[in-house]
Amino acid sequence: MTVEKKTCTRCGKPKVLDDFPKDKSKKDGRYPVCKVCRSPLTKASYAAHQPEERTRRKARYDANPDKFRAESKRFREENPEYHQRYNADYYQTHKVQWKVYAKNRDQDRHRRTSAIYRNANREKVRAGVRDWFRRHPHVATLAANKYRARLAQVENTLTVEQLEEILVYFDYRCGYCLVDLRTLPKGMKTWDHMLPLVRGGTNTRDNVIPCCKPCNSRKKDRHMALMVQYLAA
Repeated sequence: MTVEKKTCTRCGKPKVLDDFPKDKSKKDGRYPVCKVCRSPLTKASYAAHQPEERTRRKARYDANPDKFRAESKRFREENPEYHQRYNADYYQTHKVQWKVYAKNRDQDRHRRTSAIYRNANREKVRAGVRDWFRRHPHVATLAANKYRARLAQVENTLTVEQLEEILVYFDYRCGYCLVDLRTLPKGMKTWDHMLPLVRGGTNTRDNVIPCCKPCNSRKKDRHMALMVQYLAA
């Protein structure tokens, strides 16, 4: 069986017809320049006329999007190796941009799916949030204290683990009146900064003690020494 060949007008090499782009205006239905020689010419022409070419291609696509989608799908199915190689090369060339895009895409997708789930399961979500805060009683207080410390621009290194250690050190009792905090309802358990944040105190392990709400209300923003005098009176 004889394989029909054609000579490239640019490189002068004889090649099979499949190595030439299709061109219906030619007698043999093939472009006179082979794909290898034509590729840099096409890229250079596209780079020189990129805005006009992109506008023209978009107009063609918008006129018949289903046709172009079907052609793209058929090409991917017929040339899986080329498609995989193209995707790998594109990823290596645009790795940074792709990671940013993928991160934003995943975040947007997570927000949408989370919103749909919350709207469909409001009571379940609320019960889960209440249960989480019940199992992590110090998180909300710690977040509020960290926010106040950031506003006051003071040292802010307190952690949940340190709060637990402080409670154990004080035997779960108020640092002022020594009442057992485990016997009080949740709203009566607080934390106090011995040197208040408004007076330059820090939100650190050395400046925080467990405190019942009555003692915290009596102390307000006074210094620790004044509170001790008040209790001794």
